[in-house]
Amino acid sequence: MHEGLSVLVALLLLSAMLAAILTIAWVTLERPRHARTWAIAFAIGTVQWTINLVHVLGGGSAWLFLLVNILSVVVSALLALGFRQRAGVEEHRLLFAGAGALIVAVLIGSIVIAPTGWLTRAAPLLFRGVVLAGAAAVVGRRGEQASAAERSMVAMLWLFALFSIAVAAVAIGSALDGGRFGHLDRWLLLLGLPAAYAGTGLFITFLLAADLAERMRALAARDPLTGILNRRGFEEAAGRVMANALRHAQPLSLAIADLDRFKAVNDAHGHAAGDALLRRFSDRIGEAIRQGDLFGRLGGEEFVLLLVNTPGEAAVAVIDRLRRDVATIDLPIDPPQTVTTSFGVAELAPGDASLDALLARADDALYRSKLDGRDRVTFAPVGR
Repeated sequence: MHEGLSVLVALLLLSAMLAAILTIAWVTLERPRHARTWAIAFAIGTVQWTINLVHVLGGGSAWLFLLVNILSVVVSALLALGFRQRAGVEEHRLLFAGAGALIVAVLIGSIVIAPTGWLTRAAPLLFRGVVLAGAAAVVGRRGEQASAAERSMVAMLWLFALFSIAVAAVAIGSALDGGRFGHLDRWLLLLGLPAAYAGTGLFITFLLAADLAERMRALAARDPLTGILNRRGFEEAAGRVMANALRHAQPLSLAIADLDRFKAVNDAHGHAAGDALLRRFSDRIGEAIRQGDLFGRLGGEEFVLLLVNTPGEAAVAVIDRLRRDVATIDLPIDPPQTVTTSFGVAELAPGDASLDALLARADDALYRSKLDGRDRVTFAPVGR
């Protein structure tokens, strides 16, 4: 009895602590839905363990035991829902329908059989095992792209799911065998539930921390004005793409763009107009390029594009279409005015040891575009 009370108190305090931590995380991390859902789950879990404690201290009310198991179903459903929300899975009707159907089945079974019978004990455990296994599948669906935090979370969810299903099987087996195993399922819960419950909560916290770190890395690689890659972010991403192109002997082209007479725009119309032009330019290019191509801002009015699986001649044609398209962008002034763009294009050569070599050739080509009158595309042949 004392061991059971100690476990219930520990689970109550742990649930309250995790509910508080996840509420703080929800407020701090721009209020993601999944953090809020998990916070609510552990808050309800706190109520569940409080009622369980009252149930034990009060001599074992059958209806309090039934309420504890119904709340257990709700907590399991909310935990699984949080993982689905984090993964962007918007269809939740089956999950809620399953939870509702199980609660009704437990209520009916408790009235017909007994409030503390095997159905009341086993059904919530089976439900938890199924929904947590489903959550593990949702978290792990990224495969090799999954982060270390996600892979750890998948392992924890599977362990908790299998443990729940195993204990449910023991409860059902004991009932079918005339109770020969006594309350073995309860002893198994007493031994294993604290570790499984704590592990799930701690790994959820770890997952949120990893998501925050990933978001910080993404922000560090983005230009705050335009939202596209900054120089650092572009160089890191382009290095990986370039290495893959060299490894598989695939064509790759790079273009540097420079808005013509951009300084004159700032001088004549102010930096607000210049910033608006940079945003409109980056939006237009970002909409035009393919998924998989890279687009970044090197600094000032200079931008860079990396066109995957694209040889130099085809890249020149693509960039020239972009040049004509961006020339239609109006400056946010009255009367409207357009600004042209000069481009330099270079193709990846087998001997290119780094991105710098490709950037240097494209920059030379851009310089020639400027010398030749601007508003044009110049290609830098390999070897120049």
